[in-house]
Amino acid sequence: MKFVKITVLLLVVLCLGGNGDDRLFGVEPDPSAATAAAPEPGGAVLDKPETPVFTEFIPVSTPPEVLETVEVSTPPGVSEPPGTADAVPETADFPLLLDYGDDRDYTLTDEMSSFTDGCVFVGDSICYGLEVYGFIPESRSLAKGNVSVWNIFTYKPFKCSDGAERWIADALAFEKPATVVFWMGMNDVNLVSKETHAENYRNLILTARERSPQSRIIVMSISPVSEDCEFTTVGKIAEYNAVVKDMVENGEIPDVFYVDLDAALKASDGYIRENHAVGVHLNTMAYKKVLYRLAEVMTEQ
Repeated sequence: MKFVKITVLLLVVLCLGGNGDDRLFGVEPDPSAATAAAPEPGGAVLDKPETPVFTEFIPVSTPPEVLETVEVSTPPGVSEPPGTADAVPETADFPLLLDYGDDRDYTLTDEMSSFTDGCVFVGDSICYGLEVYGFIPESRSLAKGNVSVWNIFTYKPFKCSDGAERWIADALAFEKPATVVFWMGMNDVNLVSKETHAENYRNLILTARERSPQSRIIVMSISPVSEDCEFTTVGKIAEYNAVVKDMVENGEIPDVFYVDLDAALKASDGYIRENHAVGVHLNTMAYKKVLYRLAEVMTEQ
């Protein structure tokens, strides 16, 4: 009798526990559970958007209110959420750093860090480190752990400068920054081919151009990893960086620039410089050099 009671009780627990970890029963969990929509501050759940796909980019004439350096405007039918574009900040005359040795002082002065005032940084946990280490304020960071180019449209909403959460396309349309800095890709190298990665990045860039037509767009390369990293290899990273660089610099999309971080971060053996990272994640010295490299490119344009 006791055995029957225990058996019945176990069956009840299993029936009620259907929302538990399916792996306990030899069933793979639903991957959508990890990408469920996050609630807005008011408690509403955002509908998950579809990933946009662009087949052809056709530049259109620039309206009078758009900065002269941009040759496109928002296509017809695209709504304009609240938010006004920041003016592209004047950049200071930063010295070109030809030597990124550790004996230099990479402390950013107020003048040198002012170029980030008109930037929004979009990316993964490596990009998020800029906020974590205090190099940029939260209001200029649209970065999360586990974000990749292939999942950024539907992974999770991003917290905008007004405190509301929006999917990335809507977040860019709301912020309308002077400069969008994309910095991600580490989570793509093991999941999609390099050709697919480049095409996904193209869709992301075109989405940013469509939703924030006045913004200058910068794509930063995937940073190198340390020699003991087991996540991926520097050779594979180099291949993915190369196809994205070619896509950015082929001239199809105007006012988009590629920033190669290898000069600032890579040692002569191809790995990241010693004492600059643990695995894939950078430390403060590496982030200082990244911002210096970004400042160089921005002042050259």
